[in-house]
Amino acid sequence: MSEASKRIVQTTVQMAIGGEIFFGSLALRYEWQADKACPTMATDGRRFYYNPDFVLSITQAELKAVIIHEIMHVALMHPLRIKGHDHRKANIAMDFAINIPIRDCGYKLPSMALLDNRYAGMAWEQIYKLLPQQQQKQNQPSNGQGQGQGQPSQDQGQGQQQRDYSNGDVLSAGGTAEERADLEQQIMTTVAQAEQTAREAGKMPGALRDLLVQVREPEEDYRYLFQKFMAPIFPVDYTWQRPSRRFMGQGMYMPSLLKDGVGKLVVGLDTSASVSKVELEMFLGLINHFLTKVKPEKTHLLYCDTTVYKHEMFKPGQPMDVSEFQAQRGGTRFRPVFDYSSEHDLKPKAFVYLTDMECDDFGPDPGVPVLWFQVGNYKSRPPFGEVIRLKS
Repeated sequence: MSEASKRIVQTTVQMAIGGEIFFGSLALRYEWQADKACPTMATDGRRFYYNPDFVLSITQAELKAVIIHEIMHVALMHPLRIKGHDHRKANIAMDFAINIPIRDCGYKLPSMALLDNRYAGMAWEQIYKLLPQQQQKQNQPSNGQGQGQGQPSQDQGQGQQQRDYSNGDVLSAGGTAEERADLEQQIMTTVAQAEQTAREAGKMPGALRDLLVQVREPEEDYRYLFQKFMAPIFPVDYTWQRPSRRFMGQGMYMPSLLKDGVGKLVVGLDTSASVSKVELEMFLGLINHFLTKVKPEKTHLLYCDTTVYKHEMFKPGQPMDVSEFQAQRGGTRFRPVFDYSSEHDLKPKAFVYLTDMECDDFGPDPGVPVLWFQVGNYKSRPPFGEVIRLKS
């Protein structure tokens, strides 16, 4: 293991077990790849790249701040959001947006970091619109850490792609639409899990948490909220007893993921007459999202109006064939789903119920987390569980 690799490992491990749990736990989930063509550090959302000379040239405190800087780029999905923008200006805007809260949380960024208090509290998209005239006046450097322009990386070995660092440290995620959607889902999941871990430990820096919320709010949708709900139910932890094989190939001794509690999920589907055809189609899309993205050990789908009249079981990653979907359209009761689960000893880790909430017969609290996805404007409020409202 090189000296630069050792510094990164030591820093990320200290963060994971110390006061920067959110950042440390995220850093441990990604591959760190040395590349001398990279001026400082960079990310494409799938892994982090670093220049070994740069890593060795800065202090330990500065290294921690730069690692946090790159992690924030991923947490805010900048490699996915940069598409369609001028990459150089977008990089500068993104760096201004995250460097200010990093500094305000007490972290020491290198002297070349882009900082300007005029942009405090702004989203990077706002800063981006102001940059053309600002850029002409200031002639800011292109790389997020203020280094000179790098050239496309000429990596040795098969399967490696050239990377162009000349526009800054945020590289486009690239890939097909499906690959980008998968990456977005992966990031949402890992960020939600890291936030949950940090929240339980009471160690999530306020200014950076505010930035995550501020940037996410305009686009916050069921996918992220669902991941927040699932994170404590299907936790992911690490073990040093079984080192990660992926990092051992790089001469780095890192803990491997230890997954605990990935169990059964029961999904209740309200097919009553008050749920429109469009809303049912939305529910079916949500169900396939659970099946193909969350991938519980087993997913039990219970069709219900006033009774549970159909029960399907799906394996991890197995999609539902929506072409043959048929629904019984009667009245509405929620209790039968929970009663059926108990009577048939399904023992789920959690319930997800898809409904318009036009009913007051909820039944008793099942004793495990319940998430209600609601369409429509019916005012009934469940006596247990959390509610996510969907736009129909």
